[in-house]
Amino acid sequence: TGYGREEIEGLNCRFLQGVLTSHETIQQVREAVREHRPVAAEILNYRKDGTAFWNALFIGPIFDEDGRLLYFFASQLDVTRRRNSEDAFRQSQKMEAIGQLTAGLAHDFNNALQVILGNLKRLQSHAEDPAQVLRAADRAMRAGEQAAKLTKQLVTFARKTRLEPRAVQLSQVVGEFAEMLSRTLGGDIDIDFETAPGLPTCV
Repeated sequence: TGYGREEIEGLNCRFLQGVLTSHETIQQVREAVREHRPVAAEILNYRKDGTAFWNALFIGPIFDEDGRLLYFFASQLDVTRRRNSEDAFRQSQKMEAIGQLTAGLAHDFNNALQVILGNLKRLQSHAEDPAQVLRAADRAMRAGEQAAKLTKQLVTFARKTRLEPRAVQLSQVVGEFAEMLSRTLGGDIDIDFETAPGLPTCV
């Protein structure tokens, strides 16, 4: 920890705690000691120079033959390297998931653009046929609306727009989101969801 022996003798180990130390974990340890039962926890502590480290703590009560508490056995181990490795692995998983989601949305967006471009070419080639023009324009419009919807989802996900509350059918929202996820995640993951019939709208 960077402290010399003369600096810490007689001190309670809580002097190593800091601003990001979990009060909930501390409370769990205190309750276990008060109730004379063993406890294991990992606590974020701080060295003398202010750097943080993860401390794996085990405390166990030692009783005599009559069940009276004699003392507590405690061991502590610096597990910062393991925690950092786990955090890095979780972060890489998040980045992989974000990359997969982005690729899936880009694929859907590209499909919408292909429909728009294809129907614009049909408009050019059938400029003198009103029925063909209307059908091509309708398909291009629907594809454009889908592309705009995808863009809105991406922007909202990035929190670049202010969210406007509105009444929605929750089952419809979940269904559309599940459909998008199914296309994005591919065939390796199955998504099942159930909604109660007759749900009221919510904001």
